Amino acid sequence: MAGKTIQPEYQEFLEWCRRRADAVSRKAVVIAENVDNSNRTGHLYRGYLAAVHFLRENPNVQAWLRGLGLSEQQPFDHRSPYFAAAWSAFIARHGAKHAILKHILPERYGGLTKTGGGGAYPFQVALRLAAEFLAQTAPEAPQRLAVKIPAKYRMVRRRNFDRDYPALDELKALYEHRCQVCQQRLELGREKYYCEAHHLRPLGREHRGPADTSNVVVLCPNHHAEFDFFLFAILDYDGTKRKLEHMMRELAAGERELLVRHTIAPEHIDYVTEQFLARLDLQKES
Repeated sequence: MAGKTIQPEYQEFLEWCRRRADAVSRKAVVIAENVDNSNRTGHLYRGYLAAVHFLRENPNVQAWLRGLGLSEQQPFDHRSPYFAAAWSAFIARHGAKHAILKHILPERYGGLTKTGGGGAYPFQVALRLAAEFLAQTAPEAPQRLAVKIPAKYRMVRRRNFDRDYPALDELKALYEHRCQVCQQRLELGREKYYCEAHHLRPLGREHRGPADTSNVVVLCPNHHAEFDFFLFAILDYDGTKRKLEHMMRELAAGERELLVRHTIAPEHIDYVTEQFLARLDLQKES
């Protein structure tokens, strides 16, 4: 790290680690000071910068990581849908900004090779600690005003379409407000749950997808982000399920299929696959 300008926030983070007694914080200090002669100080720094950026965009993942605690006996599973889906979408959006991660992380973390350049463990350490550090040092969030969403939303530029919110609510209820990929749902209170409706062929602009439910799947926020970037291909039927393939990572056991209880128009599934293949070709060319 000699000769490099270190962000003050990272220095504050290291001081915070030095004041703590848990095993993960001690490991961060060992890596940062190169006590073990592993020469991974830069990996920890770059991993921290990416972790902070990632967690600020994904507060639900931050809450999940904090729930795991900071025991070395309780490592997080990178294959968990809570992490993997959000991280893949993050890399798709910000991979250029954090390009060095492509060289120090293995493929499952958005890197270029099976093993990476030795930065996987420092990244895990930075990610877990950053989740707790941000929670303890972030200013209190301002109160948000409640906004009532109308039953219908009409877009008049370029193309007119309606979003039929009652129909989407019925579709979410059909899946018990669970993601059709991972079967997870976010609990907001007593008998209150949160999930999102995703249009396979997006509405408006160049995609010009329809607003009816034959073009909609119910997803958690993490998988919704990945579908927005066409990182999933929807493959052949297997009873009431469709097999899934991901562009950037190996899917965990609980996210390899799309549960289907309503009619999805084949042309919308074909459109998703076409977009997936087009982006895959561009990725191979780059």
